[in-house]
Amino acid sequence: MIVLDGTWKKANKIYHTHPMLHGLPRCHLDRYINQYTHRKSPSDQHLSTLEAICYGLQQLEDKHNIIQKTDYNPLLQAQQAMIEHWQQRVSQHQPETPSQ
Repeated sequence: MIVLDGTWKKANKIYHTHPMLHGLPRCHLDRYINQYTHRKSPSDQHLSTLEAICYGLQQLEDKHNIIQKTDYNPLLQAQQAMIEHWQQRVSQHQPETPSQ
């Protein structure tokens, strides 16, 4: 599995500037919703790299009839905990607005 890592804009540019990638099989992950809310994404289907890897590996396991599936939820839960930690830190450092 090849994963293009970078911002969504940069990953798209990498794909379009390397024609050798165009002939490779692709998996579509549009049935998944982006849970990575730390950065703004162009749409709900634009996943973080970690989400894309987890969901892509799940699809490969399904496609190849792997009986013992890997549980990727701990990775996704760790990402969610990281996002919540960042959000908490940001909210603690925001200046207070004066009362009116």
